Amino acid sequence: MGVENFYYKNFIKTVNEHFTEKKKRKVLCLGYPDCLVDSHTLVEIYGPEFIQKIPEDPKANEIRAWHKKSSLPRIYDMLYLLRHHDFEPTIFDSINHRGFEVIVDLNEPLPADYLEQFDLVIDTGTLEHCFNVGTAFKNVCQSIKKDGVFMTAAPITKLNHGYWNFGTIVHKDGFEWNGFEILDQSFYKNGVQVSDTEINKKRIPLLIVGTAIAKRKEIKDWTWPIQRKYLK
Repeated sequence: MGVENFYYKNFIKTVNEHFTEKKKRKVLCLGYPDCLVDSHTLVEIYGPEFIQKIPEDPKANEIRAWHKKSSLPRIYDMLYLLRHHDFEPTIFDSINHRGFEVIVDLNEPLPADYLEQFDLVIDTGTLEHCFNVGTAFKNVCQSIKKDGVFMTAAPITKLNHGYWNFGTIVHKDGFEWNGFEILDQSFYKNGVQVSDTEINKKRIPLLIVGTAIAKRKEIKDWTWPIQRKYLK
């Protein structure tokens, strides 16, 4: 998965607002988090001296090719950045790309060892690639500790990017029915935020990605949502 500028800024905002206490935490990444954040953005956040310390990802050339980011002169090591903020990463994937991924099929119920284990989940676009998308969403929600945070991004109008596009109300119902408080919802096209007014039109532009940040306020039994307008 690729962590782009807008997503990384949301990560920093989330850390600054919800993980202020200095202590070790656990972060779950759905797929290895390829850092597609440019140096200008990192300088804005950390200053010029810090980014000199960030190592380059050992698979930098492969990442550029996969994400078609030949213009990025340096691919920074995302795990280094996560550990800088005291998050120890666990990587879920279906393939062992790097040799340290945990092989988990999110289509199937989550193994009990991973229930309520993580302070933060980073998903920049994995769930839409799981055919059993409802179970995948449930799995990730249930992997989060009380007061943990789920940061997710999903395609709204990207034809054949994955199996599924997400309606703009999916995250609201999925989270709120199951003990989560939504902290933020935003929409982006090519990394630029799109206004809610534009999204609320009947004809949403193509290539829109929706992001949601939600905090698990209550541990409760899972409930499958039913769209509210049909409950009246």
